[in-house]
Amino acid sequence: MKALLGILVALSLVSVSPARPTSSALKTSDVALEALSPADSMTMLAAIPRTTGTWRGSIRIPGVHTQAVTLTITSQTSKGKIKGILIANADPSIRVSTNGTVKSNRSFTITLAGGHSGGAINGTGSGKLSANKKSITFNMVFVQGGRNFAGTLTLTTA
Repeated sequence: MKALLGILVALSLVSVSPARPTSSALKTSDVALEALSPADSMTMLAAIPRTTGTWRGSIRIPGVHTQAVTLTITSQTSKGKIKGILIANADPSIRVSTNGTVKSNRSFTITLAGGHSGGAINGTGSGKLSANKKSITFNMVFVQGGRNFAGTLTLTTA
Protein backbone atom coordinates (compact mmCIF):
# COMPACT_ATOMS: atom_id res chain seq x y z
CA MET A 1 0.00 0.00 0.00
CA LYS A 2 2.85 2.39 0.85
CA ALA A 3 4.45 1.68 -2.53
CA LEU A 4 1.23 2.54 -4.38
CA LEU A 5 0.85 5.76 -2.39
CA GLY A 6 4.49 6.66 -3.20
CA ILE A 7 3.89 6.17 -6.94
CA LEU A 8 0.74 8.30 -6.87
CA VAL A 9 2.54 11.08 -4.98
CA ALA A 10 5.50 10.90 -7.42
CA LEU A 11 3.13 11.24 -10.38
CA SER A 12 1.45 14.21 -8.60
CA LEU A 13 -1.88 12.45 -8.71
CA VAL A 14 -2.32 12.92 -4.97
CA SER A 15 -0.63 14.97 -2.33
CA VAL A 16 -0.16 13.93 1.22
CA SER A 17 0.36 16.27 4.10
CA PRO A 18 0.31 15.38 7.78
CA ALA A 19 -2.82 16.25 9.69
CA ARG A 20 -2.31 18.96 12.28
CA PRO A 21 -4.56 18.43 15.27
CA THR A 22 -6.07 21.54 16.78
CA SER A 23 -7.20 22.00 20.34
CA SER A 24 -10.78 21.31 19.24
CA ALA A 25 -9.88 18.08 17.42
CA LEU A 26 -11.48 14.96 18.83
CA LYS A 27 -9.29 12.18 20.11
CA THR A 28 -10.41 8.55 20.09
CA SER A 29 -10.30 8.62 23.88
CA ASP A 30 -12.86 11.47 23.87
CA VAL A 31 -15.56 9.38 22.22
CA ALA A 32 -17.09 6.14 23.45
CA LEU A 33 -17.29 3.89 20.42
CA GLU A 34 -19.63 0.92 20.31
CA ALA A 35 -21.11 -1.22 17.61
CA LEU A 36 -24.81 -0.68 16.98
CA SER A 37 -27.06 -3.63 16.43
CA PRO A 38 -29.31 -3.51 13.34
CA ALA A 39 -32.30 -2.86 15.64
CA ASP A 40 -30.50 0.08 17.31
CA SER A 41 -29.57 1.47 13.89
CA MET A 42 -33.21 1.37 12.78
CA THR A 43 -34.28 3.01 16.04
CA MET A 44 -31.95 5.91 15.30
CA LEU A 45 -33.54 6.34 11.86
CA ALA A 46 -37.16 6.41 13.07
CA ALA A 47 -38.09 8.13 16.31
CA ILE A 48 -39.94 6.18 18.98
CA PRO A 49 -43.29 7.88 19.63
CA ARG A 50 -43.75 9.42 23.08
CA THR A 51 -46.69 7.88 24.93
CA THR A 52 -46.41 9.32 28.44
CA GLY A 53 -49.55 10.89 29.85
CA THR A 54 -53.15 9.93 30.52
CA TRP A 55 -55.13 7.57 28.27
CA ARG A 56 -58.82 6.77 28.78
CA GLY A 57 -60.81 3.88 27.40
CA SER A 58 -62.14 0.47 28.25
CA ILE A 59 -61.36 -3.17 28.76
CA ARG A 60 -63.85 -5.32 26.90
CA ILE A 61 -64.15 -9.03 27.59
CA PRO A 62 -66.96 -10.41 25.39
CA GLY A 63 -69.68 -12.15 27.40
CA VAL A 64 -68.22 -10.92 30.69
CA HIS A 65 -68.10 -7.12 30.88
CA THR A 66 -66.83 -3.81 29.59
CA GLN A 67 -64.99 -1.75 32.18
CA ALA A 68 -64.01 1.94 31.82
CA VAL A 69 -60.33 2.47 32.68
CA THR A 70 -57.67 5.15 32.84
CA LEU A 71 -54.05 4.33 32.02
CA THR A 72 -51.42 6.80 33.13
CA ILE A 73 -48.04 6.15 31.52
CA THR A 74 -45.67 7.72 34.02
CA SER A 75 -42.35 7.08 32.31
CA GLN A 76 -40.84 6.09 28.98
CA THR A 77 -37.15 5.49 28.26
CA SER A 78 -35.36 6.46 25.07
CA LYS A 79 -35.62 2.80 24.02
CA GLY A 80 -39.43 2.85 24.39
CA LYS A 81 -39.81 1.01 27.71
CA ILE A 82 -42.89 2.28 29.53
CA LYS A 83 -44.23 2.10 33.10
CA GLY A 84 -47.55 3.21 34.43
CA ILE A 85 -50.73 2.42 36.32
CA LEU A 86 -54.14 1.28 35.07
CA ILE A 87 -57.14 2.21 37.26
CA ALA A 88 -60.75 1.04 36.94
CA ASN A 89 -62.85 4.21 36.79
CA ALA A 90 -65.81 2.67 38.65
CA ASP A 91 -63.60 1.29 41.45
CA PRO A 92 -60.32 3.19 41.94
CA SER A 93 -59.17 0.52 44.41
CA ILE A 94 -58.47 -1.61 41.32
CA ARG A 95 -54.96 -0.43 40.48
CA VAL A 96 -52.84 -2.47 38.09
CA SER A 97 -49.14 -1.83 37.38
CA THR A 98 -48.25 -1.68 33.70
CA ASN A 99 -44.99 -2.26 31.87
CA GLY A 100 -44.42 -2.41 28.17
CA THR A 101 -42.59 -1.28 25.08
CA VAL A 102 -43.43 0.98 22.17
CA LYS A 103 -41.32 0.76 19.02
CA SER A 104 -40.61 3.19 16.20
CA ASN A 105 -43.13 1.39 13.95
CA ARG A 106 -45.79 2.18 16.63
CA SER A 107 -46.15 -1.48 17.68
CA PHE A 108 -46.83 -1.76 21.38
CA THR A 109 -46.70 -4.50 24.01
CA ILE A 110 -48.09 -4.26 27.52
CA THR A 111 -48.09 -6.37 30.69
CA LEU A 112 -50.55 -5.78 33.54
CA ALA A 113 -49.94 -7.02 37.10
CA GLY A 114 -52.05 -6.09 40.12
CA GLY A 115 -55.32 -6.75 41.80
CA HIS A 116 -57.92 -5.82 44.36
CA SER A 117 -59.98 -7.45 47.10
CA GLY A 118 -61.45 -9.86 44.52
CA GLY A 119 -58.04 -11.26 43.61
CA ALA A 120 -55.15 -10.80 41.24
CA ILE A 121 -55.59 -9.24 37.81
CA ASN A 122 -52.88 -9.90 35.26
CA GLY A 123 -52.69 -9.63 31.52
CA THR A 124 -50.52 -9.36 28.45
CA GLY A 125 -51.24 -7.82 25.11
CA SER A 126 -49.96 -6.34 21.92
CA GLY A 127 -51.29 -3.64 19.69
CA LYS A 128 -50.51 -0.65 17.57
CA LEU A 129 -50.49 3.07 18.25
CA SER A 130 -52.62 4.87 15.64
CA ALA A 131 -50.89 6.90 12.93
CA ASN A 132 -52.03 10.14 14.60
CA LYS A 133 -50.68 8.79 17.95
CA LYS A 134 -53.99 9.44 19.71
CA SER A 135 -55.30 5.89 20.21
CA ILE A 136 -54.07 2.39 21.01
CA THR A 137 -55.92 -0.91 20.70
CA PHE A 138 -54.47 -4.00 22.34
CA ASN A 139 -55.49 -7.62 21.87
CA MET A 140 -55.24 -8.93 25.41
CA VAL A 141 -55.31 -12.09 27.46
CA PHE A 142 -56.41 -11.30 31.02
CA VAL A 143 -55.91 -13.74 33.90
CA GLN A 144 -58.12 -13.53 36.96
CA GLY A 145 -58.84 -16.25 39.48
CA GLY A 146 -56.76 -18.73 37.49
CA ARG A 147 -58.91 -18.28 34.37
CA ASN A 148 -57.87 -16.75 31.04
CA PHE A 149 -60.10 -14.23 29.31
CA ALA A 150 -59.47 -12.89 25.80
CA GLY A 151 -60.40 -9.27 25.30
CA THR A 152 -59.37 -5.86 24.10
CA LEU A 153 -58.00 -2.77 25.76
CA THR A 154 -58.83 0.36 23.76
CA LEU A 155 -57.45 3.74 24.79
CA THR A 156 -57.38 7.32 23.52
CA THR A 157 -55.38 10.29 24.77
CA ALA A 158 -57.20 12.29 27.42
